[in-house]
Amino acid sequence: MLYCPKCKSLCEDSAVRCPECGKRKLREPTQLDKVLLVTVTEMEAQRLEPVMKESGIPFEMHPSNIDGIPSMYNSDAILSNQSFYVLLPQLEEAEKVVSDFRQKEAEAAKAAKADAQDASEEEEMSRGKRMLVQIVSVLAFILLIWLVVMGTDWIANNLWSWVQNQGL
Repeated sequence: MLYCPKCKSLCEDSAVRCPECGKRKLREPTQLDKVLLVTVTEMEAQRLEPVMKESGIPFEMHPSNIDGIPSMYNSDAILSNQSFYVLLPQLEEAEKVVSDFRQKEAEAAKAAKADAQDASEEEEMSRGKRMLVQIVSVLAFILLIWLVVMGTDWIANNLWSWVQNQGL
């Protein structure tokens, strides 16, 4: 493997340029090199950071220059990507931690989706029942309009009779 000191990523031995940043000055990595572990969204980074701390693997987290400045400096609150770096000797162990984290996240998302689907299935009406509710609603609306028109007509007739009796 070759190491790119500019973007801190590992490349294939046959690489002439870094596939991430295009830099040509690749070199053999040393044990003290910080290596790019993963780049994630800021929200995912907030969930991954405690997992990495719990694992005991030393790491650094920096805003990625891919999507601009971090949201704390951006008035539009657009989230930026965050990059995690670890020392080369801990890379394999850290990759396993990230893999386990992503697997748990996927399982949690799948469970949440299943729960939401179960809830929506319970609340969904059958087609016949929905049609009946719509028909009753339309009839109730027509009845309401008829009552308003009849009430207004009755009031107008009574008012007209009163005016004629008063001789105005």
